[in-house]
Amino acid sequence: MAIFPGLPGFEAAVVVNGLVCAEHSPPDDMNDDEPKLVTTYIEATPGAKFAIHIWVRPETIALWNYDLCVWVRVDGQIVGKPLWRRKKGGRVKPRIVLGVEEKSGSSWTRRDLIFCNLNKGKMINKELREKVAKLGQITVEFFRCVIKRKKADLQGYGWNDGVDTVPEKALKGKALSHATSLSETATVVPAPCRYTSDHIDGRNDPYATICFQYRSLNDLKAEMIIPRSPSPIPLAERTPTTLEEALEVIRIQREQASNIQQENIRMKRERASSPPSIHEDNEDLSIIEPTPKRRRVTDTIDLTDD
Repeated sequence: MAIFPGLPGFEAAVVVNGLVCAEHSPPDDMNDDEPKLVTTYIEATPGAKFAIHIWVRPETIALWNYDLCVWVRVDGQIVGKPLWRRKKGGRVKPRIVLGVEEKSGSSWTRRDLIFCNLNKGKMINKELREKVAKLGQITVEFFRCVIKRKKADLQGYGWNDGVDTVPEKALKGKALSHATSLSETATVVPAPCRYTSDHIDGRNDPYATICFQYRSLNDLKAEMIIPRSPSPIPLAERTPTTLEEALEVIRIQREQASNIQQENIRMKRERASSPPSIHEDNEDLSIIEPTPKRRRVTDTIDLTDD
């Protein structure tokens, strides 16, 4: 469950099949630069329905003087705006956003939020690039406000299913393979009750924000959010722990010995069938010419008198 260390009372969680998703800390102390932002990573499984649970506890200081409005976005799109009144204080139970409520004639229906696979293509434009920047995010923004009056003409927040194919270039190297879609079937729900409000800090400056970055298990490993699975040690390099492993080691060793024996036999046959050849090496050779024999010279001495 994501909480604020410096702002007690603000909490949120993503719940799948009744279980709170395990949360992982972001890398490089991402939250240090934004004191009013808490970011956490969760694992998403395609086809899984999820809900967003939001708490504003009784000890929340912001509720002492103001009402609170919470904007819940998924992939940048509004899916809910629950309210907390100052005079009623915080609650132990959460407000839950299950999906997108839509008006159909005089009745209202809700389509549930579902994690889905993100298709990757090649086309890209400015509008798509802006949408891609918000994919894989569930944000819960807390605003201090003053609740005014009840709205008369209500409309659904709407949901755009247009981002179903994203080019690799637009992701800019970010490990992202999942997005969010809505269930095909809709559930009939009571008409919502909504109010107008004045934001104390403005609509672009939330008092506190909790951001869930949802990724597949492989994406979490690629972004080094969770450790990669260690490479398995080859069986031949570790001590066998069972009879089956010991027998497998013996089989591998016998197979290797057989391969070596066959290779030696093949090499002997090749040497036997090949003609002898002169092998040169890289040694320096010196050619020494034989020393010529010395000729014996006979000297003639004349003994006659002149």
